[in-house]
Amino acid sequence: MDPTRPDRSRPRALLTLGLAVLATTALGGAAQEPTDAKARLEATRLELSKWIETQQLVSKERKDWQQGKEILGARVELLRKEVAAFE
Repeated sequence: MDPTRPDRSRPRALLTLGLAVLATTALGGAAQEPTDAKARLEATRLELSKWIETQQLVSKERKDWQQGKEILGARVELLRKEVAAFE
């Protein structure tokens, strides 16, 4: 896998997972009252949105960490060159 190319399978996997969760919730509540099924569906949607938000935060933190690592690496290299110049 090329690390420079974005992974396009992840959004599809999230969508598939979300649809599966929603379908399972809707089918599981078919024998119950409609209001109970609606409440379960809404709860599932809320949980799914929280999970997606968490995944987005993790992705942002990972990206920020990688950028910070690159910046620190560049600073270290610059300082090494300065030390070598002074010696």
